[in-house]
Amino acid sequence: MHTSLPGDHPQGSTSETEQITVQLDRLSRAALDALRAGGTSDTDAVRAAITDLAERLPDPPMHPRSAQIANVRYAERLATLAASAPPLTEYQRYVLTAAFIDGDTTWLGEEQWLAMRSTRRTSAPDHRDSTGQISLRQAAEPTIRQT
Repeated sequence: MHTSLPGDHPQGSTSETEQITVQLDRLSRAALDALRAGGTSDTDAVRAAITDLAERLPDPPMHPRSAQIANVRYAERLATLAASAPPLTEYQRYVLTAAFIDGDTTWLGEEQWLAMRSTRRTSAPDHRDSTGQISLRQAAEPTIRQT
């Protein structure tokens, strides 16, 4: 079977089409016959098969240097987004600490947390580091599971 494909052509060729020769086995012949019966041309069938196969191929692995550059760009983008984000509330810090540092899957609702905090503030000192900032780990209230 000879098929002319418009578009891509061999390097140095001035033709707008490229001809390829395809040898069909029985299964391929039966599939092509079914496509022809449905009105698909040989050219369209070959184009579709090539395109479909190419789309299913895995992406080639990224060169290590390219991966490193992509990681740096990603980190820079995250830093930019974090710098432009509003500051976290104390409750948001509590939830993030519980989820990502302590690994908890449940935590107090904001109203419960606020109520517990108001009773603890009168009896517990503030935990600040040497710069006067509240430590994220120390600022998190103990995890009490909701029931």
